[in-house]
Amino acid sequence: MSAASRRATAGQISTGIFRTWKRLQSHTSMSTNRVYRSLASVSAAEQTLFVSKRKLTDLLDRNPADERI
Repeated sequence: MSAASRRATAGQISTGIFRTWKRLQSHTSMSTNRVYRSLASVSAAEQTLFVSKRKLTDLLDRNPADERI
């Protein structure tokens, strides 16, 4: 194999760089979407806890400890 045939042309190099960039962009996009989904799940869990805490507080306010046996 001659040195000339082993050398990549500028077009091959730019194509390789572009493909690598697109692959990285795709992985980054998937990772970002996963992070957003995780944040949405955490937000939903926090909202559920907040509502549960409020319901519990309301229940305790309606039934003070000294009225319970």
